Amino acid sequence: MARYPLLVTGSLLWLSGLVATVVNSTIYTIGGTAYYWTPKYTPGYQNADNNYSVYILKTSNSFLRALDLSKPVDFGAEFSDTADVISELPFEIPHVKLGAVWADQNKIYYWGGELEVEPVYMNGAFQNKTREWPDPMKYYTYDLSQPKGSGEWQTVSISMARGSDVLTVSPSFGSYTYSAEARKAFYLGGMFRRNELNNTDGSNATRAGIEPYYVGSMVVYDAVQNVWDNDTIATAMELNDVVDGAMVYVAGVGEKGILVRIGGIYTNGDLLSFDTVYVYDIAANIWHRQPTTSKTNIFPESRWGGFCAGAIAASDKTSFTIYIYGGYAHGQKKGTWALTMPYFQWIPVGSSGEPELGHSSTTCQVVGGTLVMVRGRGVWIHRGDTNGGSYFYDMTNLTWSFKYQPSEYQVPKTISDVIGGNGQGHATITGPTDDKSFAEGLGRLFTAAAANATRSTGSGSTGYSKGGSSNSTGAIAGGVVGGVAGLAIIWAGIWVLMGTHKGPPAPNYQEGWLARQEIDSVPIQIPVHELDNTVVQGGTHQ
Repeated sequence: MARYPLLVTGSLLWLSGLVATVVNSTIYTIGGTAYYWTPKYTPGYQNADNNYSVYILKTSNSFLRALDLSKPVDFGAEFSDTADVISELPFEIPHVKLGAVWADQNKIYYWGGELEVEPVYMNGAFQNKTREWPDPMKYYTYDLSQPKGSGEWQTVSISMARGSDVLTVSPSFGSYTYSAEARKAFYLGGMFRRNELNNTDGSNATRAGIEPYYVGSMVVYDAVQNVWDNDTIATAMELNDVVDGAMVYVAGVGEKGILVRIGGIYTNGDLLSFDTVYVYDIAANIWHRQPTTSKTNIFPESRWGGFCAGAIAASDKTSFTIYIYGGYAHGQKKGTWALTMPYFQWIPVGSSGEPELGHSSTTCQVVGGTLVMVRGRGVWIHRGDTNGGSYFYDMTNLTWSFKYQPSEYQVPKTISDVIGGNGQGHATITGPTDDKSFAEGLGRLFTAAAANATRSTGSGSTGYSKGGSSNSTGAIAGGVVGGVAGLAIIWAGIWVLMGTHKGPPAPNYQEGWLARQEIDSVPIQIPVHELDNTVVQGGTHQ
């Protein structure tokens, strides 16, 4: 794109730690860290950590990019580093990683995250200015109706006069999503780090700042009321000491949809098992702890590091499926898995054509019948993806590809063989076979979803993703990671995983980790109202 001829002097290798949302069939990404190949003489270069003949420039990602999937795309044939750039983030807006982005009524909302310590490289040069930390009482918007390349960002202060809570931290390493049904955005847990920014010349910031701590709440933004709540519900569960992972929005279940929280890492360094997921009923403000099963008793390998997750519904809504791929735990993960609901069983599914190296620090959206993995990175820092890091997973045929073709979803035979029915749905399994309490709790929501779909007319195939909703109705989806993190973030913040001490450390601190609350299969015992079998009533605000 001619407007941005001086992004950097070399070619783009990776974008990691970014966040994403989807409007209709266009995916928007922002934030995180950019890795460029660069000649040795470029200021700020470093050697690749596994190939000293390759030179890498790491910088904050300053661009809002768009991937238009309203028509076929073939990234195996051609790819441009700059063709998808629609806006350059002003320097005055903090350049962050692992924040949250969502879209409501054709407007991008950008909030949270932690300051990216890599230098800001804009307009072909380092920006030798003092940078500001993200202010949790401010968010930033971009109207998508503005002309491409010339739109302006707006800074908006959160008004307590309208009833919003005081937000004291800008979290990162949490999980976020957006519900178009409820018109609400959610950011769950994570941690707070405020790096001490001594530099004024555009070089790296230092990490010797305020000692980090972990966030045991869920920030909820209500777009209808324009109100921000800091909900302490997360402190009532095992989730109050978990970072990273994915939180997927599933429309059509319950009055306002549900959130499904999976994976991640405890603050003592232990990884969460995939034998349990957490389901949030948005309308009722209730969390459920839901055990999962596997026919072979083999579950997806535990992981964190910004793995891919997106949800899709059968056309008759008798079944819903969450697909996952990638992430990090002792290396980038490969292989694709599906969690079929309301059976809540994990099924390994086809992974032909997947990235050679596996991917972490990515974000995924569902468009039609396709799970779109956007950016991220592999293990070898000097080997970027020739297609810009975007891959397309056909959720009907269970294959990865560089090519995208608009399609509608049908339940693959691999899944219908387990739950009954066919490509259009008609699943015969209505819940976990060994969970007698399911029918009285979550089961009611899924039963109502199928009944509502039966009463509806023209209820075609619908796709959902992290922070998203139905594409067919032009609704909106947001990514993870997830506030999520990848290998670049792991090496930059590997200390997050180390130690078994009492408090969370930063470099040069000797305190260690918060203790993990043990998970078992019995109902959660907490000093708040508790419903039968793993159901927790929503909490208060702080």
